[in-house]
Amino acid sequence: GDIVESVYQSELGRASDPGGKAGWINYAQGLRDQGKTDEQIRAALVDKFHQSEEYKAKHPAAVAPTGVQPAAVAPAQIAPANGGVYQPFEVAPGASVNGRLGAHWPSDTWGSTDPAQRAQLISEMQKLGVGYCTVLVDPNRPEANDAAIRELMAAGITPTVRLMEPGPMDQWSGDDIEKMGDAAVHLQQLGVKLIQVGNEPNHNDESKLGDGASPERRAEYQRRCNENLVAALVEIRDRCGDSVKLGLPPMAPGTPNSGGYFDSHQFYRSMCQAVAAAEKPPQKLVDWIPTHNYVAIGNENIPDGRGGFGSPNFNDYARIASQEFHRDLRALSTEGGSHPSHWQGSQDEGELQALMQNMESNGGATTCLWLLYGDNWSNHALLHGEGDHGDALEYLRRHRRGEA
Repeated sequence: GDIVESVYQSELGRASDPGGKAGWINYAQGLRDQGKTDEQIRAALVDKFHQSEEYKAKHPAAVAPTGVQPAAVAPAQIAPANGGVYQPFEVAPGASVNGRLGAHWPSDTWGSTDPAQRAQLISEMQKLGVGYCTVLVDPNRPEANDAAIRELMAAGITPTVRLMEPGPMDQWSGDDIEKMGDAAVHLQQLGVKLIQVGNEPNHNDESKLGDGASPERRAEYQRRCNENLVAALVEIRDRCGDSVKLGLPPMAPGTPNSGGYFDSHQFYRSMCQAVAAAEKPPQKLVDWIPTHNYVAIGNENIPDGRGGFGSPNFNDYARIASQEFHRDLRALSTEGGSHPSHWQGSQDEGELQALMQNMESNGGATTCLWLLYGDNWSNHALLHGEGDHGDALEYLRRHRRGEA
């Protein structure tokens, strides 16, 4: 705590704020757990503070011109030809990720208890240039991923937490929502700033709301989802204030005629309208837009990719949200990229190359790689054999080195 406070004073010229200080203490503790000395911890904190918008505003002369890296940064840490993808990206005011290429933390055990396994995964993510990582947190066990979150932050990988619903969104109880608030407070104390609430509510096979469902049944499901989402967002905002930046649930791909799905854009607009109506200015309930962007868009039922795959949806969801909330909101991909079932041939790196080129030319584009054969540790490509991901991951490593 003394080290953190001294860095606030020396680099920002002010006393710490409680929420920010708690996050940096957790970051420092992660470094301490790795055996770092006081001097090494302070140097790492100073480097992080120098990346903040507050520091840059107070020290404009220290900000390098676009495309030029400060001399203090070791050249080996920056891919010279493709550095933009690996630079900090502000998702919402006061909350950034350390790069626009993300990955997905496996979730079957809600965080591995094996330190060596976690270290291996994080090391491999660093080789790819991963700047942020989607971590799934169970509101009933919010502490299960504490070690992973601390270690990701210590490695310079920003955790973006998906606060997973305890069941279908239309069935959340008051107790469920209170536990989500408790979990958000716990995450805030760890230093997590980006939290998305829920996941793919337009995809609910259990409710059988696809083909044959009456319009009334579908409308009631949507109404209940909207109502519970608003209650959860209000609960978290009231408990955490503005230091935690809240994201809406991302949509699953779907059309009105695919069983178990709602049309993704129709459902999303309704959800945005309900949340926007519940906001009480100046309080905001939504700060950023999580999306699920997969590389391939060749779904036979969704030929133009508008059901959930590919970069067009990244822009669609941000545009819908901006229209309904009457403010610009940035999108961050929290799932997608390179799931084996969405490759157009693992031997052809063209899709991934196009994706990276899009990110380089579009300062707002991001993607999050789904490096799992299933949703568990035993099938993670970076831990237990790369399989169909091998060519893609080798391309990404070369890209990170500036060779692709």
